[in-house]
Amino acid sequence: MESAKSIPLSAHELRDAVRHGQRVDTSRLDRILRPEDNRGVIEVQAATPWRALASLLRPGDTQSEAASLKATMRTIGESIARNTAGPDGRPAVTHIESLTLVTPEGELRRINRVANGSLFALVIGGQNLFGTLYSATMRVNSLLRSADESIKAEPPASASADAFQLLIPPDAIEKFLAEARARCEEWRVAI
Repeated sequence: MESAKSIPLSAHELRDAVRHGQRVDTSRLDRILRPEDNRGVIEVQAATPWRALASLLRPGDTQSEAASLKATMRTIGESIARNTAGPDGRPAVTHIESLTLVTPEGELRRINRVANGSLFALVIGGQNLFGTLYSATMRVNSLLRSADESIKAEPPASASADAFQLLIPPDAIEKFLAEARARCEEWRVAI
């Protein structure tokens, strides 16, 4: 008999659990559901590790698997919920075509930037407050390109242990830098 963890969790089981306020083991959402070669996308459940996706896209490529470990979070769903960096350092949302989630009301919905764009924006980085993520449909070309870039990327030789990186929208950079310089000057900290 299979253990409960090895039994996949379906979208309908997740929906029913949310509707009835039942606990559910979301770690069972760890399957790669379907590649759609004709559209260039692949749908994966939320608890799918980045490493499993790298293994599928480039079987036997240890460099791609190693690059997948550079992701800030272990799973794709965690990366989406916190809008953290994927394997290439870019926000995970850059690779997302659409999401399937169960809303707090128990409604199963597929959302993307166009259909339900405001909900999509809330879910990305929303810490799972706006629904329970079931799956993400990701762009294969974007994932493959990010794997290539993360393999080629070398850390700068001059980077110190105190250095850190921030993800800032391009249109907000000037304002952020001005505020950062003012704070550093006020606190007498060198940039």
